[in-house]
Amino acid sequence: MAEQSRYESTQEPLDEEERELMDPEHWDWDNAELVSGGVDTVFEVSPLFSGDEYRALAALAERHGTDPTEAARRIILGHIAAENQLREVAGVGRGQSK
Repeated sequence: MAEQSRYESTQEPLDEEERELMDPEHWDWDNAELVSGGVDTVFEVSPLFSGDEYRALAALAERHGTDPTEAARRIILGHIAAENQLREVAGVGRGQSK
């Protein structure tokens, strides 16, 4: 089921022209153009670390010349890539699809 779109603004219009442009009652719904959505969607994940875990991550990041957030991102993406590669190798010759 398609999700209902919301049309209210996240901020107040700056002037009367902007107020009119932001009002869905003034939009040309009959001639609307469909454009593809955001391809570069990003998601934030915020794992919790104990003090010892964070210090270990910060030390690792420093050794690699980066910050703890980027180090955690690289580690996670590396594990995902490794698991995907293992699945591909394990599926060879067994008729399994990806």
